[in-house]
Amino acid sequence: MKKFYIAKFILIAVLAIFLSPNFLFAQVAPAELEGEALKSWLRTNYFDGKHHALGYSTARMYMYNYIDNHNNKLTCVYSGLEVSWTYGGTGTNPMPINCEHTVPQSFFGSADPMVSDIHHLFPTYSNWNSTRSNYPFTDIPDTQTSSWMILDQNSTAIPSTNINGYSEFANNTFEPREVHKGNLARAVFYFYTMYPTQAGNMSSVADMNMLYQWHLSDPVDAAEIARNNGVEQYQGNRNPFIDYPELVAKAWGFASSGNTAPNIPGNIALTSSLTNISLTWSDQTSETGYLVFRSTDNVNFTQIANLAANTTNYTDNSVIASTVYYYNIKAYNTYGTSGASVTVSGQLSSATAPMAPANFALNLGQNTMALSWSDVSSETGYKIYRSTDNVNFSEIASLNANITTYTDASAVAGTVYYYYATAFNTYGTSPASSTVSGTVQASTATVNNLFISEYVEGSSNNKALEIANFTGAAVNLSNFNIKKQTNGAGAWSTGYALSGTLANGSVFVLTHSSASAAILAKANATYSGSEVQFNGNDAVGLFQGTTLIDMVGVLNNTANFAADVTLVRKPDVTVPAATYNAADWNVFAIDNISNLGTHTIATGGGTPVCDIPAGLTASSVTETSANAAWSAANGAVSYELKYQTTGAATWLSTTTANLNTVLASLTAGSNYSFKVKSVCATVSSDFSAVSNFTTLCNAPASISASAITETSANAAWSAANGAISYELQYQTTGAASWLSVSTSNLNAALTGLTANTDYSMKVKAVCVSASSAFTAITAFKTLAVVVPQPTYCTAVGGSTVYEWIDYMEIGTIKNTSGAAKYSNFSNLSTNLTPGSSTTIYFSAGFKSTLYKEYWTIWVDFNSDGDFTDAGETIKQGTTTGAGNYSATLAIPTGTSLGTKRLRVQMNDTKYYSACSTFKYGEVEDYSINVVATALKSGEVSNTIANELETDLESTNPMLYPTLVENEFYFDNISNINYVKIYSVAGKLMLSEYNYSHGMNVSELKTGAYLVEVSNGDKVYNFKMVKQ
Repeated sequence: MKKFYIAKFILIAVLAIFLSPNFLFAQVAPAELEGEALKSWLRTNYFDGKHHALGYSTARMYMYNYIDNHNNKLTCVYSGLEVSWTYGGTGTNPMPINCEHTVPQSFFGSADPMVSDIHHLFPTYSNWNSTRSNYPFTDIPDTQTSSWMILDQNSTAIPSTNINGYSEFANNTFEPREVHKGNLARAVFYFYTMYPTQAGNMSSVADMNMLYQWHLSDPVDAAEIARNNGVEQYQGNRNPFIDYPELVAKAWGFASSGNTAPNIPGNIALTSSLTNISLTWSDQTSETGYLVFRSTDNVNFTQIANLAANTTNYTDNSVIASTVYYYNIKAYNTYGTSGASVTVSGQLSSATAPMAPANFALNLGQNTMALSWSDVSSETGYKIYRSTDNVNFSEIASLNANITTYTDASAVAGTVYYYYATAFNTYGTSPASSTVSGTVQASTATVNNLFISEYVEGSSNNKALEIANFTGAAVNLSNFNIKKQTNGAGAWSTGYALSGTLANGSVFVLTHSSASAAILAKANATYSGSEVQFNGNDAVGLFQGTTLIDMVGVLNNTANFAADVTLVRKPDVTVPAATYNAADWNVFAIDNISNLGTHTIATGGGTPVCDIPAGLTASSVTETSANAAWSAANGAVSYELKYQTTGAATWLSTTTANLNTVLASLTAGSNYSFKVKSVCATVSSDFSAVSNFTTLCNAPASISASAITETSANAAWSAANGAISYELQYQTTGAASWLSVSTSNLNAALTGLTANTDYSMKVKAVCVSASSAFTAITAFKTLAVVVPQPTYCTAVGGSTVYEWIDYMEIGTIKNTSGAAKYSNFSNLSTNLTPGSSTTIYFSAGFKSTLYKEYWTIWVDFNSDGDFTDAGETIKQGTTTGAGNYSATLAIPTGTSLGTKRLRVQMNDTKYYSACSTFKYGEVEDYSINVVATALKSGEVSNTIANELETDLESTNPMLYPTLVENEFYFDNISNINYVKIYSVAGKLMLSEYNYSHGMNVSELKTGAYLVEVSNGDKVYNFKMVKQ
């Protein structure tokens, strides 16, 4: 017995077990089943209704030409000998290779389906097949081995090298080479699961415990899975112990000893650094170790590590930047390997500086200059910069990571300040944020009275007025009221009285009670009276007592001055005015309330405040458009936006009074930059920092399938602008879910498909910013499996001068033919279903004299190229006339689907075999298609016929015809020794001692004669008339 290195072979096996993720194993057995209950379940779900009995000849044809043929070679499983044999043929005799029955066929009388079940059949060098014979398998001690077999050589000496590559024989026992032991064991467990009583006890083949150890020591590998797939393709069923190796223990009583594979590792997690990727997982019980697998496409995984038991982490130092890696973990022990864990993915951390702080904003108030921004990732901290001329900036603060606010306490009242921020880490500093500006309000700044700071004339009831207090002290509002002059009519309304106290630097907001929720959220008071039901031509005034101190609108004028707009008092307007001056107001779009609830005034009397817009964002990005938006800037009346394809020499420009604009006619999959500045009443701000976005990429223009085979196809598509990779989805047409393949190529190979099946597929482009839509669905169909038709022997009739088959009717076949020794009408076919029957109609044609004809009809039900199997002789019988005769053709229930050959033979002597050559008569071949769907109802023949006579030998010898022109014949007389013809006067006229078929009397004269014939046992006498 050779030494077997278990750990090495486990490693080799687990590398291959899951190499075909697209292949779907058969259904999983219920976890609670074991023993005989599990075996019964396996027979029901892996054999019954799935297995097709091929016949031994057909099984060997599939083995040698397809299943076990690799690169036009067959390999002996016992010795590794390779023999050249062209793939795809129909031959069944690739000598010196023949077929080994792992369970000897003598154990079950060479009966089908056992004799042709490919799961236990293997190609073997004929000499080693004979050596094994039907001897049992065992582990043979090396010192007792009498014959060592490798390739086509054998020796009696213990090999000095490659000992595991030899098979052994000793004392009428046989030990296969190591790489076939597990395969052999699983074949035997399969056989005795599916055929529990047909071949005696398993111990006649091998000790069950030893087979189980072979199963554990030589686990399932990729080649065995591929063979299981191939057998299923041609035979219809799978070996469950290859799909699920752990079922051997459960089905055959080993599970109770704990001999099972470990559980799947759980809680797998991934972290990355600048130089490596680390994995962690939960420890399992009973494992011998862990296997780590890696992929760059989430499809093809390669083992990268074999770790000891109880290991729960692994660091991958062989990764490169900018590549996404996928990982999963499997646990293993001497009894098998677990399934793969959940797949996790990641890439190296980027060794780059952080992004610029976004949404940088300035909040102005009395004695405050507060800055805020959105946090960025991977920063170590932030730096704040300030300038008074928007050119020369100085750092004023360095902040820790994750801080998003800063208040400048050193700003001087009356001075305009500009600010921006940067983020930094150990790899560098980000670009600058957008620039914001403003002036701190001095606490001593005062205005002589309250004034209207904002007027909202929005849609429907979206109406609001804002009253500001910058007098330097709190104001009691009880002496103030709001009045309206409708359509400039000249008379003021009764008025709405204000109440409460308004703090210095604050505002009071009065809104319509049915305004939008956003407006109501800013309200200090709500009201539905006339004073808040103004339109664009209604003047509204702020009164102190009975004195008008401030007003929006024109008195005694019906013209619109502010319809469907929002008016905000400019910061440099600090004095209320009883006369409306449109120049004092900034105009915003309808329902714009971005400034409602706050107001800022300029206190220094210098350059008007005109802030740089901040918070630039791009949203609703499509292939050809994007919505650019920003936050409202103090002092802005409108905005100018410039944009370009990033890096272009020129900018495109557009203006708007809104806080957003749609950029159209963009190019798909392209990077764009844009910036915005405020346009104020008398000045404009500088442009903001540039913000970037990328348009979505187009879907590929087309997708097509090529190189379609029975199990694979190549999907290809056109390139999409901006795509960095593609996601292809495909499914069996109409399935509930899709399978997905990711690739950076313009094509993908689809494997593991099902033959003769409709598939659907679609593809989308994956770009930097997002993905495109999927293409329209494209369909293709895999090729049907081409099942080679067997080659049949040629059966030839002799002379057809006097008799021939002139009509055959089988289902939809209705064929009238002339005389021919052999006619191949296999191009004519009819459809029948398993378990059905039909009537065959046929007749003989004669030149003149009618002869007794012997008919035999065969069907090759198992398509093995002959008509000798049990049940393949459909009918034998005789006819004596030229009319139609009939016989019943019954298709056995278990007949596999496909085309079957029907042969009919007619001769006037006896029943011959299907491959015989005879003197008089004819042979014809037809095709029967065994299909799942029955013939249409109503397909009933109108042919009238006599039933074929089945009495094979009558007790009445006869001579026919009695009126003879040239020849006469005998019926029901066998083994004729001689024939003698006498005249009626008793004179011998003619004799024949070598009679075979027919007696020629053409030389006799016309008249009556006596005929004597003997078969050695009896002498018969007849009369005949020569014409």
